[in-house]
Amino acid sequence: MSDQLINKKIAVIGAARSGIAVSLFLSQKGNTVLLSDMKTPEHHEELEKKLAAAGISWEWNGHTDKVFDCDLLVVSPGVPSNVPVLVKAQGLKLPVLSEIEVGSVFFPKPIVAITGTNGKTTTTALAGHLFETAGEKPVVAGNIGIAFTGTSESWGSATHGILEASSFQLDHIDRFHPVVSVILNITPDHLDRYKTFNHYARSKFRVTETQTEKDVFIYNADDDIIAPYLNEVKAQKWPFSVKKPLHFGAWLENGNLVAQLNGEKEVILRADELIIPGIHNISNALAGILIARSQGISNEKIAEGLRSFKGVEHRIEFVRELDGVKYYNDSKATNVDSVKVALQSFKQPIILIAGGREHGNMYKDIGDLLKKHVRLVIAIGETAEKVQRDMHAFTTVIPGSMDFSYAVNLARKEAKEGEVVLLSPACKSFDMFTDFEDRGRKFKNLVNGLN
Repeated sequence: MSDQLINKKIAVIGAARSGIAVSLFLSQKGNTVLLSDMKTPEHHEELEKKLAAAGISWEWNGHTDKVFDCDLLVVSPGVPSNVPVLVKAQGLKLPVLSEIEVGSVFFPKPIVAITGTNGKTTTTALAGHLFETAGEKPVVAGNIGIAFTGTSESWGSATHGILEASSFQLDHIDRFHPVVSVILNITPDHLDRYKTFNHYARSKFRVTETQTEKDVFIYNADDDIIAPYLNEVKAQKWPFSVKKPLHFGAWLENGNLVAQLNGEKEVILRADELIIPGIHNISNALAGILIARSQGISNEKIAEGLRSFKGVEHRIEFVRELDGVKYYNDSKATNVDSVKVALQSFKQPIILIAGGREHGNMYKDIGDLLKKHVRLVIAIGETAEKVQRDMHAFTTVIPGSMDFSYAVNLARKEAKEGEVVLLSPACKSFDMFTDFEDRGRKFKNLVNGLN
């Protein structure tokens, strides 16, 4: 396959992170590359200098017929498969490949590919952490926000590629061959880009299609959607479950994460030793155990890695424990549904920092969870008065402030031993911060400065 990606004419569709990275990568392989986008990219002048230096041509504000004067197209994952440019390319019998397909052709080490509707990013980051804890040198990339081809300088020293793979990326693979594939779950999503739910599910299962009996397929035995497709998978099937004991695989039993792969049940660690909270993260951890075990990592190193994994930045991310109070950064929770997941993740009483900029949030939708889990809300930002007014029916709310430092110090003052302080705003950040990352990092800085 690599000979198809050397000294060819290639059009790259979409000038986002993956499109830019794969254009530069393909140019380095001696290909003639055109980068085409329907819009003018941000910071396009700086980008154009970089492309010109690499000998890459470009076109903005629409795809012309130049993109069809090529041997193949490479598509960014944000571009739907049903857009006219791709439909026409397929009608012309031009191959259309994804960026992870291109990277996999040249990547010299085994690949682990992780997909699913929910939990992909956390499980990919966790798997990378487990491998690093064991002394391996994984390349962690893909839909996690790091273009696979953009990591090529580290490939020479890498031991594995651990890739988060979206259905959009899997739609355009050809010979992509992970030695380990993972499907965490399949729930209705992106149905605007798929004709039916079955089409979406089959896109997920493409992660297994080139695997053989020598490879491993890890899957969620609690997901009824996955079961009907299992007979089509040739790889060894390694299940995990948080609901039931298994004869083979990994599962939750009496508060322990256990695995049985060689005929003997082994306790890896207690579930309450995980820093990342919630039953969904126990499920992700079980998948991580199987991924690591499939590549020969010991139970001891797996347990060590699980105990030290803080989660993905800004997603129920553990920050620190101070005087028996645990602080978590969930700044990425910019809507009520995300806060719902966060509140369900804790058994301890919560002091919730919430508010920001929003339009039409229905806080009554989490009213029962506020009653059950939240002892106190500290309202912040433009929408603080609405947060106070709407959440007051369910729990105690302290009037808001535009002073973030004041809010964090107030949470420190009010929190009792055994409780959780949780930044899970349910709102966008643009009233007080550049973006949710800025909000989350300032929260962490403030929390780490408490004494």
